[in-house]
Amino acid sequence: MESTVKQIGLYSDFYNEKSIINSEEAIDSLDHTYKFLNRYLYRIAVDIEIIKNNPKVFLDYLISKSPFIIFFYLPVFALIIWLFYCYKPINYMEHLVFTFHVQRTFFVFLLIGYILDQMLKSEICMATALLTFLFYLYKALRNFYKEKRFVTIVKFLALNFIFLTLAIIAASISALTFFAIR
Repeated sequence: MESTVKQIGLYSDFYNEKSIINSEEAIDSLDHTYKFLNRYLYRIAVDIEIIKNNPKVFLDYLISKSPFIIFFYLPVFALIIWLFYCYKPINYMEHLVFTFHVQRTFFVFLLIGYILDQMLKSEICMATALLTFLFYLYKALRNFYKEKRFVTIVKFLALNFIFLTLAIIAASISALTFFAIR
């Protein structure tokens, strides 16, 4: 492991000095053995340097993958909601439809917030859209599952924490794929 870190450091230094992106050319210039591991480590070193110099590249990648991440995690999230409300006479498919409906509304709110921010040259509309969505989600849970305020608030907080945790896990997996496929 230590030698791998040193090798990535060597490749990073080489990239910073020569700015060669092509791993084949760089490994040939370094007189290293042309094998998969060296090419992979060089690509990782280049990606790390690119991200250090321009973090927006990585952030844009994660944001571009977020709809797919959320889409594939929605069935898992619907299962968690089903576990929270398993005593209700609602089957899993109804929870899944509710989850898809809520996510669609989330994207509509974000789209409206984004468009308004672009038109007004501000950043307040996205934040307002997010807060409005959180209120909408609370009301949707309360109306769909017909529970008291306190119970809905507790479940709302727990579900948001779980969803955030799932999103972080998914983003981490997506970040690993960023390095694996580039």
